[in-house]
Amino acid sequence: MNRICLLLVSLFLFGCTGMSKDGEICFEFQTFEVLQGLEGGALAYECPWYEEMCFTRPVVYLTSPQDVDYYDEQSVSSSSTTCWIQDGVYRYTNKNDIMKTVPRLKLVEKMKK
Repeated sequence: MNRICLLLVSLFLFGCTGMSKDGEICFEFQTFEVLQGLEGGALAYECPWYEEMCFTRPVVYLTSPQDVDYYDEQSVSSSSTTCWIQDGVYRYTNKNDIMKTVPRLKLVEKMKK
């Protein structure tokens, strides 16, 4: 019984995240709300399935795919064939002159099932 529960929990946790084509683990959240569009990307909130609570979630930096400009309050999601993976960290100074570090995410192809 314990093994079955452990298997179900593992499938739930890892089934939700997925893997990229190159074997990297996809980021837990796949929808984001842009807090501030920047050159080359954007600072954004993670959005759970109840999107009205995005502003309460942690901030990430989304790198911009070629020819894509993000704008403030834009909703950004991966497609069924892509996912966000962590690609290092992004550092910035906030308005209180405090250095912040957040996950830097890039959009990649998902592994085919």
